[in-house]
Amino acid sequence: MKKLFFLLILLPFFSCEGPMGPMGPIGPEGPEGPGVYLYSATVDVRNSDWVPEYPDGEDESRFWYYVDIEVPPLDQYVFEYGVVLVYMYTGNNVKQLLPSISYYGDIFYEEYWQYTFASDYYYDSSTRKGYIRIYAIDSEFYDEFPGAYTFDIKIVWD
Repeated sequence: MKKLFFLLILLPFFSCEGPMGPMGPIGPEGPEGPGVYLYSATVDVRNSDWVPEYPDGEDESRFWYYVDIEVPPLDQYVFEYGVVLVYMYTGNNVKQLLPSISYYGDIFYEEYWQYTFASDYYYDSSTRKGYIRIYAIDSEFYDEFPGAYTFDIKIVWD
């Protein structure tokens, strides 16, 4: 028993040497897989594209901006079973997945605020079109358009 145990321990330290043999025949082709689809688009949003939204009517003390982007492959099936990701280019070849929250401050005036970008998506069954809505929300609700940004959209479905 000790000899067998000793032999099993030494076996991994020895290997066979010699030329490699010929490659075997190619096997039969397998069945068709389920398939995965990817939609990718880069969208530039201009400052003038943003639309102000007042959830409390015209009460300007609380509002945000949004932009709707039509996305052709976003149909009912993709809406139900797909994965939608939206990234924002933040500069220097950096993309950040939404939601993105940035914090700002002015030490001199002791003011601090945050700026949030978020997204959701919806399918309009009456027009049979899909959209991604991107929100720009300033915590202080300043009446100033968000500016120009570039977004990267990725949609995956099977």
